[in-house]
Amino acid sequence: MPAVIEGSTWYVNNYVLHTNLTKAPPVIVRMQSLGSFRVTKTVQAVCPTGSLIAVSGCSNCKIGCTALITLKSNCFPGLAKLSVVSEYVNLLTNSIYLSAGEQNYTIAFHTTQISNSFSLVIGEGEAAKSFDLSFQAPEDVKIDTEDNQQLNSASISAKTSDFFTGSIPGFFDGALKGTLSWWKYLIFALIIVGAIILVIILFPYLLKAIRSIVHHLSTAFKTKKYVKVI
Repeated sequence: MPAVIEGSTWYVNNYVLHTNLTKAPPVIVRMQSLGSFRVTKTVQAVCPTGSLIAVSGCSNCKIGCTALITLKSNCFPGLAKLSVVSEYVNLLTNSIYLSAGEQNYTIAFHTTQISNSFSLVIGEGEAAKSFDLSFQAPEDVKIDTEDNQQLNSASISAKTSDFFTGSIPGFFDGALKGTLSWWKYLIFALIIVGAIILVIILFPYLLKAIRSIVHHLSTAFKTKKYVKVI
């Protein structure tokens, strides 16, 4: 010692073996000592721990399901991989970052079953934490398009009927009783002014039509009388 092994430098300082190795490939180290020695391996592992709060969602639907879980890492903070032990569950959340403090995490997934019972595994190896999920996921309800159109048509008809049987008579009744707000009185005044203008515009045509009708009736009466006298 010191020695260079595959580009990494190894040396002993105060009876402690050191190296500048930054990656973690498999390494075989042969050491000889006249006495006993201790080897310590330090691994920055993520150790998930926590509790399941709730699971909800639907089966065979776009929204899917969610599991709300309180989690933290008892070892080092870092990324924890998620997996499920189930053939009918498709996991949408593949990994989460765990810190030393507890936080709530929402795990999303899809299921094809109404009755569900499977294990959600967070982390890898001996430090992994498993949660048993058992819940009911009702199927997504689909509304038939034709029935929906009929319901919409019925709703529109009902609203139109209510407008002509309730809104308009109620408006004029409120105007006569003096129970309308100021802007409704403004609308009422505009309606009255519009009706008067319409009558003024149409009055000459209406008068001409009345005169034409009277003229035709008078001519027909005279012709009938003349034929009777002859």
